Amino acid sequence: MNTALLQFKIERQNMAGLVFIFVYYLGKPIFINFGVSDRNRCFTALIIGAILDTTVFALYGPYTVGTG
Repeated sequence: MNTALLQFKIERQNMAGLVFIFVYYLGKPIFINFGVSDRNRCFTALIIGAILDTTVFALYGPYTVGTG
């Protein structure tokens, strides 16, 4: 995964945003099926994005621009 981050030059801030977009918009049918409100869906997407971002940062360390 470290090579994927270097290859696509995805910065940590943008990765959390991408996860938020994927969970919020692509997960809409799943959340609607369980009867989750838009507000809770938004907070869930934010939390999942933050958890994934923190996990990748903990595993691979800080991202430095220009490496690779």
